[in-house]
Amino acid sequence: MIGEEEIRHCPECGLTLYQDVSQCPRCLAQLKPITMETPMMERVYVPEITEKPPKEGKDVRKFVSIIIILIIVAILIIALSYHFLIPRLELKVITEYRESSGLAINVDSKLKNEGTLSIQNFYMNITVLNSSLGMVARGEYNLSDLEAHSSYKFDNIYFYGDQYDKYMILIQINFESDGKDYSKIFDHTVDENMRIKYEDSIFSWGG
Repeated sequence: MIGEEEIRHCPECGLTLYQDVSQCPRCLAQLKPITMETPMMERVYVPEITEKPPKEGKDVRKFVSIIIILIIVAILIIALSYHFLIPRLELKVITEYRESSGLAINVDSKLKNEGTLSIQNFYMNITVLNSSLGMVARGEYNLSDLEAHSSYKFDNIYFYGDQYDKYMILIQINFESDGKDYSKIFDHTVDENMRIKYEDSIFSWGG
């Protein structure tokens, strides 16, 4: 099928020509050849992909990092404030029962002041009772002052007993701190343990 762009007319006689010829077949006039114009391609500018990643992602990561750092700093401040600044009484009485060879028994005791307030005029009485509630050993201790975040170990109680007997350890303490008087009694029952440790605590907010 001949396209419209290939149909032309002879300029001399007007004959319709359907082929690209150089001479009109009717009047023999010379004809110019058909020249197909090549359409111009529209040039489209394509920018190079050199753009940096959007700043929104970096801003979000930076914000999250700042929040995490602030949380860590806040936790550290709270921990340090609790440990060193907030007035509080936090006393631990550690008692250890130990059996050794030859039916020898030791009862060791230690104080740990983990609070921010000092302790004055400390008195402790440790009494060991057998299964018949008879006293088999006793120790009394006095301490004039125990600073904050410090500890003190007392002399042990030493006696001979029966490892199959059931002992009871009574601990009575009295002391002063921040202008207040404190008194407490703890008791522990030892069955057939050859070595056992007890930890008793006294806690109070001060200030």
